[in-house]
Amino acid sequence: MPCAALIPELIAAYPEAKVIIAMRDPEAWWRSVEKSVAKQHKELHDYPAFFRNLLMRLDPFFLGRFSPLLDATEFGPFGEKGFQDPETCKKVYVAMHEEVRNMVPKENRLDFQLKQGWGPLCEFLGKDIPATPFPHINESAEFDERMWLIHKHTAFRIAKRMLPFIILLILVIAAGRYLSISKASITSSLSWQLSVS
Repeated sequence: MPCAALIPELIAAYPEAKVIIAMRDPEAWWRSVEKSVAKQHKELHDYPAFFRNLLMRLDPFFLGRFSPLLDATEFGPFGEKGFQDPETCKKVYVAMHEEVRNMVPKENRLDFQLKQGWGPLCEFLGKDIPATPFPHINESAEFDERMWLIHKHTAFRIAKRMLPFIILLILVIAAGRYLSISKASITSSLSWQLSVS
């Protein structure tokens, strides 16, 4: 999806490229988006802005790069309501594919349905049909599994980055506790010596 925001630029940069338009039925596409990308966008935007910004600072490697990209791919092409407006999303999806058809000469493009399998794809690219079955790897369950792994690695990076601050905080608390106990013990000791003399 991110490269879809750069269609005119990519076509201008590679005018002789073979372009594969893998368009799905807009209703089926929306059901898939709703269970995957839109769900992730909603979860991220359910956090208060302050917390989201903090997470982006704590994980510049992924969240710092990915969150702005999410916003650009959602609100850029799909408007200010983003994935909260399914009808607009479906219209934009169809229009984007039509835009590509208008920009790419017929001999350089293939309108392809995933259910067609290897045949038309390999013929268009001038390649032999592989012996392996045509892959279907964008299922919702697999998307959820990949997102879980991404969240796990993100949490690990944030924890690793915060560890020195946590250790410092523990040391400061321990030092403060030690000093307050020491002060109380010295005061108590002095009070006892004064009362004895």
